[in-house]
Order: sequence, then structure tokens, then C-alpha cells
Amino acid sequence: MDEDNTLNFCTECGANIRSYDEFCPSCGCNLKQKSQRQNVTNRGDNKLNLVAIMGGIWAFFALMVGIVCIVSLDAMMDAMIEVYGNTFDVEFLETIILIVGYCLLASGILSVISVVLCATRKYYTIALITCIVGSLLALLCTIIIGILGFIAAYWIYKSKDWFVKNNNYL
Repeated sequence: MDEDNTLNFCTECGANIRSYDEFCPSCGCNLKQKSQRQNVTNRGDNKLNLVAIMGGIWAFFALMVGIVCIVSLDAMMDAMIEVYGNTFDVEFLETIILIVGYCLLASGILSVISVVLCATRKYYTIALITCIVGSLLALLCTIIIGILGFIAAYWIYKSKDWFVKNNNYL
């Protein structure tokens, strides 16, 4: 059999098709358009994998630093007073450290949710919202991570078709 007569299968109905067919002889599916959509989906899939990796790394560090800020606040304040004396407003600094700790903790939790949803390719809207809110919280603590979070949110937004394709759009 020459190369032009190679049998393939329609992804819509499973019928046999030839490599040169533009439309499925059984269901009429536009095979060329289907192939182009698949290429776009693969790019979105790769971006979602990258979002999951970046988000996982961020979640780990945000959760760890957030917990350290909250749990060891007294020890940090004692060390600051020992080094600098009472040259600063202790209550104000405690408040700032607690705010940073809770923001990082919340950002890490939202990142975990977004990562899980991107990795499983479920619930597009929830994945996007948790990524955006987590990025806003991260932006309060560190500008670079906040910006990276918004880039990840953009990639999730651009990968919307992948979620819709799999009926996980919510």
C-alpha cells in the first residue's frame, strides 16, 4: 500500500479514513480543521503543564515562608529587638510580618488549588480565579512572584479551549 492510501481513524466516529481525505467519509468531520485544533490544544496543554510546575514551586515556598512568619513571630521580634533595640515600632512590625505571613499562606493555598485544577484539566473558571487572587496576594509580598502569577493566569486564560473541550468549564 503506498503512503497516500495509509489507513487512519476519524477521531469523531472511529471510521477508517485515508491520509489524503479532507472529510470523514462516514460522519463528514472536517479532518484538516480537526488537525489544526489539535495543534492549538497541544500548545495550551504544554502551558498548563508549565503553570502546574511554576504554581507547585510557588505553593511550596509560599506555604513554608507563611507558616514560618506566623509560627515564629515572637522569635523574629526578639531577634530584631536584640539587634536593633527599641528603635522601631514593635507592634507595627509584628502586624506587617503577620500580614505578609497570612498573605503568603493564602497565596500558597490558592496556588495549590489552581495547580491541581490545571494538572487535572478541570474547572477552568475556578483555576483562573484562584490563580488571579493568589497572584494578587503574592503581589503584596513580592512583585516578581506576583507578576509571574499573572503570566500563569494569562496562560490559563489562553488554554480555555482545552478545559471546554473536556467539559470541565465551570
